[in-house]
Amino acid sequence: PPQVDPPPTETVAVQTLDYTESTAALSNPDQGFYIPLSVTVKADGITYNPNVIGTAKLYHLRMDISAYSANAGGTDRPLSKAALDGIASLLDLLREHDKNAIVRFCYAPGFGKDADCEPSLEKMVGHAKQFLAVLDAFPATVTAVEVGMVGPWGEMHTSEIVKDPATINTLIDTFLKNTSSLPVLVRTPKMIYDYLGVTDDKVEEISISPNEKAYRLGLYNDGYLGSESDLGTYRNRERDINFLSAQNAHLPFGGEVTVPDSPLHNIEACLPEMNKIHLSYLNAEWDNRVIDKWKNSYYTEECGSDKKYYGKTAFTYIQNRLGYRFVLKNSVFTYSDSSEKLNVRLTLQNAGFGNLNRNK
Repeated sequence: PPQVDPPPTETVAVQTLDYTESTAALSNPDQGFYIPLSVTVKADGITYNPNVIGTAKLYHLRMDISAYSANAGGTDRPLSKAALDGIASLLDLLREHDKNAIVRFCYAPGFGKDADCEPSLEKMVGHAKQFLAVLDAFPATVTAVEVGMVGPWGEMHTSEIVKDPATINTLIDTFLKNTSSLPVLVRTPKMIYDYLGVTDDKVEEISISPNEKAYRLGLYNDGYLGSESDLGTYRNRERDINFLSAQNAHLPFGGEVTVPDSPLHNIEACLPEMNKIHLSYLNAEWDNRVIDKWKNSYYTEECGSDKKYYGKTAFTYIQNRLGYRFVLKNSVFTYSDSSEKLNVRLTLQNAGFGNLNRNK
C-alpha cells in the first residue's frame, strides 16, 4: 500500500528565561520628558532652532502666531500658505526622524507673558481651521493638540477673552470638529464641564461614549503639583482627578511641574496620583528645581513595593513610568516540524502610569 506521511507535530521548546522588568529607560512614542521647541510663524514661513531636535522622542511645539493679530503688533489676516507649508514641513521632519509632538499655538509675542493679544473670535476660529487641517494630516506624529491660543503662553488664563465660557466652547468645538482622531486638550476641567454643559453637582455622573466628540477632550496641566489646586487648575482636586482618571485612561495627559516648595511633588506623595491620573509626559526643562529635586531624592520602601527601584532616583522611577511601559511576563512559541506555521503567545503587563492610547 502507498505510504502516508504522518501529520506534522508541534514542538514546544522550554527555556528558562528571566522576565524581570528592566530599569533601563525606554524611548517610546507619545510619552516621557518632552523638550520645548519654540517656533515663530510669519508670512514668509516659520523659524526655529533645528539643533533643539536631538535624541529626545517627544517635543512641545510652541507656535508663536502673534504676526497674525493686530492686538499683538501684527496684522489681522489668515495664515499664509508659506506659514502652513512651514508647519507641515516641520511635522514631516519630526515624522522622518520618528519623533512626536504636542502642539500649541499662541498670540502672545515670543510665546510670552503678554495678555489680551488675541484677534476677534472669528479670526481665531479661521486660524484654527487652517492649522488644524495641517495637524490632522499627521496623526502618527501629533500626540495631542492643545487648544491654547488664549492668554500668556497660550495657557488659557488672564486674557479677557477666556472669561467667557461660550467663547472657549466655540474654540473647543472648532478643534474637535476639524480633527478626526487627535486628542484635544484644554487647561482646566471646568472648561470640559462647561463644554459638556455639566454643573458641579453633576460631574460625578459624566459618562462620555467613544462615539462622542468629547471623548477626545482632555487636559494639559502647566501648574502640575504646584499647590492644592495646581495653581487654579482644579476647583475640587479629588472630584476633578476622579473625572480625569476615567477620561485620561484613553487620552494623553501631562504638562509642567512647578513651585519648588510644594510638598505635593515629594516622591513619597506624588506617585499614587500620577498613576491614578495616567500621567504621560512632563516638560524636561520646567520647573528645573523640581526636576533637580527628583534627581537628588530616592525611591524607597516608603514610596512603594517596586523593589528593583530601591536606591534609584525619583527621577528614574518617574521617567520609567510616564505613559505606557510594557513588560514581557511570559512567551510561548509553538511551531510545526515543517516550520510552516508559527504561533506566538505573549503575556504583557503595563507597568506605566498611562496607557497605549492609539493603535500602533
